[in-house]
Amino acid sequence: MTMSVCPACDETIKLPVRVNLGQRLTCPHCDTELEVIELDPVELDWAYDEFDDDLDDDDWDDDDNL
Repeated sequence: MTMSVCPACDETIKLPVRVNLGQRLTCPHCDTELEVIELDPVELDWAYDEFDDDLDDDDWDDDDNL
């Protein structure tokens, strides 16, 4: 069995025997959404969405700053 540490609560997490890079899982201790960022040894980090759906294209309009 593979083990790793949650970066949010520092608790040890038992992982499936096989995990994949980029695989997402939830910490059973603190419910934080995590992502596998390294495989040897397995390392977890907070899972981030690449795009924030709350942002509007108008929020990035540089014309307002001229």
